[in-house]
Amino acid sequence: MSLNTRCPACDTVFKVVPDQLKVSSGWVRCGRCAEVFDAATHMLPAVAPASTQLAESARDTQPLPAPPARTRTTIPMVAATLVAKINRDEVPELSFVRHAKNMAFWQQTHVVRSLLAMLLGLIAVLAFQVVLDQRNQLAARHPSLQPALAGFCTLLGCVIEPVKQLDALKIESSSFQKIRESAQGDTFTLKVTLKNSATQPLAAPALELTLTDANDKPVMRRVLLASELGFQGKTLAAQGEWHGALSIFVASNLLQKREQALVTGYRVLVFYP
Repeated sequence: MSLNTRCPACDTVFKVVPDQLKVSSGWVRCGRCAEVFDAATHMLPAVAPASTQLAESARDTQPLPAPPARTRTTIPMVAATLVAKINRDEVPELSFVRHAKNMAFWQQTHVVRSLLAMLLGLIAVLAFQVVLDQRNQLAARHPSLQPALAGFCTLLGCVIEPVKQLDALKIESSSFQKIRESAQGDTFTLKVTLKNSATQPLAAPALELTLTDANDKPVMRRVLLASELGFQGKTLAAQGEWHGALSIFVASNLLQKREQALVTGYRVLVFYP
């Protein structure tokens, strides 16, 4: 008995044999457009009349051919025993059948929905990580987001801090002058003008002051924190300047530890502790 199945791609109708469909698990390839499809899913209810445009032979489809009939009297006993052990489930699956099954699996509605849910989950995790890592920059560039970011950090136990961008900070000018001498030591005044060239507020930096002798060799160093320099607040405004002055006392006993260790010069550097 022959059955008719219709190709879902080109609507061509073919005759198929049940035994052949059992071997190939119902999968066939259209001889006209090469579409691989499940013949049982697209089976027609009845055999079409001869006057319709049907393919005349199962040659246009490519299911796995049915094994030839065996005659018990013509097959040796040993061969008959080996053949009897072969099960149809052990027949190697055709490559185009495997491909069609894989395509059908990934096109199932529940599979597509699961993949979409996984994709959205990964996007949410990525967005969460970006917000966590860039929270300081987001708060500096978009002040309106600061309340939401503060709530975000309250839940996670993180802290929103001013942005640190050392390459955007430049010492525009500086001076170091002696203003008083005494037996106990000398008093100097350090004046510094600091420029923020960034388009966002930056964290107030610290300064490293190095006093040098006549040979430009370091005599002593001191780190001046932002709190000591008199910064108003914790940040330096975008494109803003800061002018600071600080009195520094150098005790005589510190200078006497080195021969001719008179302070004649200085160096000042900006950095973040």
